[in-house]
Amino acid sequence: MHGECKKDRVTVVFSTMFKDDNSVVIGKVFMLEFKEGHRASPTAPAVLFRHREPPLELKDTNAAVGYWLCHLRAVPLPRHLLISSSKKFLIAYVVFDL
Repeated sequence: MHGECKKDRVTVVFSTMFKDDNSVVIGKVFMLEFKEGHRASPTAPAVLFRHREPPLELKDTNAAVGYWLCHLRAVPLPRHLLISSSKKFLIAYVVFDL
């Protein structure tokens, strides 16, 4: 998990490594459906799914790259939260609500 705090938002990236081709296919379908489901909700944070290549937030890090890796990025904004002043609450909200 990678987190990046800014004044107006927090970006969280979850990386998942799959063990075989079947897992990759099932994981990709699940993550794409998850992303589309989140897009349908006006109160859900923005979600981006990437297969193989990590998102730009991980560009200058030592994040692993490969066929077996998938990354899910969530960007909750203050309007997605009941309490926007607590960074700990924001991260907990992302971890447990996604």
